Amino acid sequence: RYTANMKKDLFHLSSINLLLCGSIGGIQEAFGFGMDHSHLGTDRSGRSVTFSKMKTNLAVNVGDDDVPKQVLTDVNPKEVLESLDEQGIGYEVENPFATPKEMEYKPVNIRRQQKYFEEIRMVGGSECVNDIYARDNGAPDKRLKQTFWFVGKVARCTGTVSLAGAVGRQWNLIEEHAARLRHVELGPSFKDMRLEIWAAPGDSEMQMAQNRLSASLQKMQRMEKSEWESIAIDEIGWDGELQDGDEGFRVLRSDDGLLLSPQELSNLESS
Repeated sequence: RYTANMKKDLFHLSSINLLLCGSIGGIQEAFGFGMDHSHLGTDRSGRSVTFSKMKTNLAVNVGDDDVPKQVLTDVNPKEVLESLDEQGIGYEVENPFATPKEMEYKPVNIRRQQKYFEEIRMVGGSECVNDIYARDNGAPDKRLKQTFWFVGKVARCTGTVSLAGAVGRQWNLIEEHAARLRHVELGPSFKDMRLEIWAAPGDSEMQMAQNRLSASLQKMQRMEKSEWESIAIDEIGWDGELQDGDEGFRVLRSDDGLLLSPQELSNLESS
């Protein structure tokens, strides 16, 4: 068995586990892709996973774990898979970003994490809470691109779980809720995997609306399974925003999540 681990890339699947086994035809049929392009299949949400233009270093484990790795530098994953196809070697592709079943966007998971949110907040207060915003980084409209939509709040046991861990562990619940809450503005970004998740201090909606410097935004990152699998789901919680009218609460910020200058705001208003 061979295992190939790819380094992280922001917009594509950052790593794969490549397991050589079975027949190529059976694997292709199971994952629904052919070797004439770089499509590697789909995650649990049904979204495509690709390596369209990416090159990386490829570390290959041969046989047992104690066998030294063979390192290939600056390789194209598509070419690696094509080579396996030419040799008639079967393989499986495992997505380390696949949504765990306990975080699929289903009522049972939503209610459970909301219950944990309420329990954690009751004990720790706003110090255990962070407000969550989402934006479409690839929106064609300039104003919409700088719009950060409030989509809910996360809670965590601060002694054992970091903010990044609380968001990363519940990423799919947060991402799908944002896309459903603002389906017109954020729905396309979810489909194209360009939706960004940002965090602000807990219960800071008023400070954000008043553009106070104390209400900063911090960009969150999707985590691989190895990064979140040790986080217990009862030490984190998620409380998704409910739609309140057509407007929704949102703020305008720079690409770095910073306050915009009066001139920048004026340019957005006139665009």
